[in-house]
Amino acid sequence: MKTAASTEIGRPLDEVWAFIADPANNPKWDPGTLAVRQTSDGPIGVGTTLVATVELLGPRDLDVRIIGFEPQRCFSFEFVSGPVTGTRVRYDVDAVGASRTRLTRSFELGLNGAWRVLWPLVAFSARRHRADEVEAVRRLLERSP
Repeated sequence: MKTAASTEIGRPLDEVWAFIADPANNPKWDPGTLAVRQTSDGPIGVGTTLVATVELLGPRDLDVRIIGFEPQRCFSFEFVSGPVTGTRVRYDVDAVGASRTRLTRSFELGLNGAWRVLWPLVAFSARRHRADEVEAVRRLLERSP
C-alpha cells in the first residue's frame, strides 16, 4: 500500500527542513512514535541508523536506516526490523514563495509474518494517519514564534 499526504506550512523552507530532518522531533507530530534515537556516529545522512520506539500493539523498538537524504529537499528512511520491515517513508519540502513551504509525506507499507493478517486494519490506520501527521507538523510550526 502506498499513500501520500501534503500540506502548506506558513514557514520558510529552512525552518520546516530543520524541524522534520531532526528524527528526535518525530514524536512531536506522530502519536505512534514514542522516541527516536540515532545509533550510528556522525551527522544524519544516507546510511545513518536509528532506533524508533513505536506503539504497535505495545511499545516496540524498530531499527531504521536513512536511505535518501538531500538537504533542504528530501529524505527517506526504511524500517529494517520488526513486523513493518520494508516500510518506507519519504519527506519532501518545496518552497512556495519566501515564507511558505509544501511538505509531502509519502508512505509505502510493508508487513511481515503473522502481521500480514492485520493488513486491512493497518492499511486503513496508515492512510488515515498520514494526513493527520503532516497537519500536525503544520500546526506545530505555525504556532511557534
